[in-house]
Amino acid sequence: MNNDIDYNISQKDKNNYKIYLFTVMYHNPIFFEIIKKNLCLNNVEEIIIFSNSLNLDNNLENDKIHIIKMEYNENEITYNMIFDYILNNYKNKICILLRSDTYIENQVNLEFLPCYLQNNVFLCISSISIDNDGNMLKDDNKMKTFYSMNQDCWIFQPNENYDLDLLNKNPIKFNISSNEIFINKILDKKYNLINDTENFKIMKKLHDDTNTLRIETKLNITDEIKLLPETTIVNKVNLENLIRYLELDEFDLYNLKSDLLKKVLIKNNFLEKVVTKTTF
Repeated sequence: MNNDIDYNISQKDKNNYKIYLFTVMYHNPIFFEIIKKNLCLNNVEEIIIFSNSLNLDNNLENDKIHIIKMEYNENEITYNMIFDYILNNYKNKICILLRSDTYIENQVNLEFLPCYLQNNVFLCISSISIDNDGNMLKDDNKMKTFYSMNQDCWIFQPNENYDLDLLNKNPIKFNISSNEIFINKILDKKYNLINDTENFKIMKKLHDDTNTLRIETKLNITDEIKLLPETTIVNKVNLENLIRYLELDEFDLYNLKSDLLKKVLIKNNFLEKVVTKTTF
């Protein structure tokens, strides 16, 4: 008998949950190739495709595929529409939202998704580009900024805390590049966000119409966004090296350390404890 603890865990937790995968209709041959790849993913119970068209392709005939008709113009579908539908129909289920040219291959860590999603974790994952020859690529310029400009996959388990009312006040388009950073800010109010590219590999198929699914816009850094660095980068960078790389002056450095200390104090409720214990 194998007494290895990893073996015991895998036998207990492996393949005892279902995945509900969501994506948006894209009338392009690459889309049907991607759907076939995602159908091969273990534990997929359903693939839900949002569409604004009634003219469906025969390539989508499969018992696991369900088409949800929504009213929206081309490239006008919003995160609001998608997340609201998931909340209303798939609460407490493991949900994966993918871009139309993105797929997931079976990986060991996917077998333990219920464990990863504990503690209100919301995985917002950036993809690895794959060309027609099967080569894996990353944008060097974007990686040098220490964060990914966008995420392509969201893995989460909506529960009673799942509340995105703020989205309804400000519709955010799904196919606009970098809009994820605005969504991150909203999700961060309820969830622990992580761009875990160390444990989860999400593939983006490069094709001639890639830019139609990711319309480029100018990125403005403001307090209304949240950047999610990839764990593959963050785990290799310590704070001291980052400070040297950014070439901060003494005032910026002071403010950075001050903000970090403040965050730690607030998180641990330290100031309140000190005030409570102090007598006059």
